[in-house]
Amino acid sequence: MNLRQAISAVVFKDDKFFMVSGKDWPKGAWCFPQGGVNEKETHIDAVKRELKEELGTEKFEILSKSSIDHKYFFPEEIKKKKGFDGQYQTIWFVRLLCEFNELNPDMNELMQHSWFEEHEIIKNMMYPEQKETFSKVLEELRLLIQTKII
Repeated sequence: MNLRQAISAVVFKDDKFFMVSGKDWPKGAWCFPQGGVNEKETHIDAVKRELKEELGTEKFEILSKSSIDHKYFFPEEIKKKKGFDGQYQTIWFVRLLCEFNELNPDMNELMQHSWFEEHEIIKNMMYPEQKETFSKVLEELRLLIQTKII
């Protein structure tokens, strides 16, 4: 199994969560910012690079890594395009430190971006395994915030 190493970043500010939809994605496919880990790059470096691209700012704080990882497989046409069978993502909790209007996302990479309230996140995700994983991730984040760990 040839899985691409990748990251996903649950970016939030107050009670809003930043989600993106990439070019060439199916209509209605939203996710948290994500991307591959380049050769000789740490996962933290990949988070910083991807967020700088997708948020258009470096005004964020990486709080912690989720205890939950996300492994999934690509459809055949994506396998051929990317050269991998799927992805193995580490998931990171990230707090935005600037105002929403200070963001300047790279629209060469994204089709759209938006801020969602927590109750909107899962219903705006397309894939069942994505919904299952990120339901658990959001539950973990709530617990970390409630116990003031992050």
